[in-house]
This record gives sequence, structure tokens and C-alpha cells, in this order.
Amino acid sequence: MDETEKFRQKNPPQTDMTGLRFEDLFDLQEIQHIQDAFAEATGVSALITDMKGLPITQPSQFSRLCSLIRSCPKGRERCMHSDTASGAYHPSGPVFGNCLSGGLLDGGTIISVGERMIAKWLIGQVVQPDFDEERFCLFAREIGLDETEALQALAEVPRMSLTHFEKICGALHLIGAQLSKLALKTWQQRQYIEEIEASNAALRESEERYRALMQQSSEAIVLIDPDTRRILEVNRH
Repeated sequence: MDETEKFRQKNPPQTDMTGLRFEDLFDLQEIQHIQDAFAEATGVSALITDMKGLPITQPSQFSRLCSLIRSCPKGRERCMHSDTASGAYHPSGPVFGNCLSGGLLDGGTIISVGERMIAKWLIGQVVQPDFDEERFCLFAREIGLDETEALQALAEVPRMSLTHFEKICGALHLIGAQLSKLALKTWQQRQYIEEIEASNAALRESEERYRALMQQSSEAIVLIDPDTRRILEVNRH
């Protein structure tokens, strides 16, 4: 067994992804710029969370209505449940539809490293042109929200057809897929670097051991190049 293999056994590369986080692989400031630009260009809200629903980025284009809904305990609970559903894993495309809280359109996609899911990119907070305001008023009363204030906030929410929103969700899914590929590549490069560092460390350890043996030997040791007959090294005996 060579020195490199011995070192690898003592110091194996960290291949366990259990604690791997989205922010370990991406520059959050750059991701925030991308998210903000996506939200502004498409007219939807956007937020990236971890798999438990805790925010990783700052919200982009969040509506006053959703902030009001989330300010109520019942509304916040239903929003969190809806976020979980919107960020469900679906390899063939994005998940989208009416949110399980106020009924606005919501969608999302997963960002992963190989088979490990590390984040959810959620979008939405828009309504279809034929949005049922009467049903919304019932919802507002149910969660304890002032109906007049809720309707005023609803009037500020962008209108969008389901077909158009579906196309935006499709574009989001493609972006998520590219981020997933980049995350995997970054992770693999990190593993490769760890392998190189392990090899270099093993080489240094081997050289240090060799020099220690050379200098501590009670016998004279002379290394000579067989081709040039030049002396390469002599110990201090």
C-alpha cells in the first residue's frame, strides 16, 4: 500500500452530503441578483428556501396581500403548507397551481445535488383575471383578516393568465435544472480538490519520513544519479 492510499484511509474525502447546504455551493449575493431580475422581468414574486421552508434569499416582489395573510397565525400556517406543496419534487417539470392559502397562483421547482435536494425556488403571488373575490372574502374572514384591507391589497396583485404563468414556471424549472447541474459540478470539483490535497499531503509525509530516516541513520548514506554519477544527497553521518 503506497503512502497516498494510507493517507486516504486515515483522511477520507467528505462524501457525505447530509449537512450540505445551498449556500455552501452558491454565492448568495449573485443568486439574489438572479432571483430579483427573474421576478422583475416576469412580474411574479420569488423566494428560495431550504427544504424545511426557511428562507435562504430575501423575498423578491412580494405582494402586500401575502404579507397581510402571513401576519395572521392561521394564514401563515396555510401559506407554509402551500409552500411545501409548491416545492414538491417533480422531475419532469415545475409544480404550479392555486396556492392553498389565499388562492393566488403559486409554483416552484427543486434545486438538488445529484439525488439530494437542497433548496426550493418558489414563485407566484399573482391572480387569474377571473379570480373569485367573494370566495377570497370568505377566506379573509376565516383567518381573521380585515376584509376591506384585504380587498384593497388584492387590487394591487398582478393579473396573469394560467397559461402565461405556466410558461414562467417552465422557465423556472429550466433555471433550477441548470443550478442543480452547477451544484453537482461544484461538489465534484470540491471532491477532486480534496483528492489532490490528500495526495500532496501524503507525498509531504513520505518525504518528511524519508528525510528523518536519512538524517537519523547511524550509517553513511549517499545517493548518486546512476546516469550522471552526480551526488544527489548525503546524510549528516
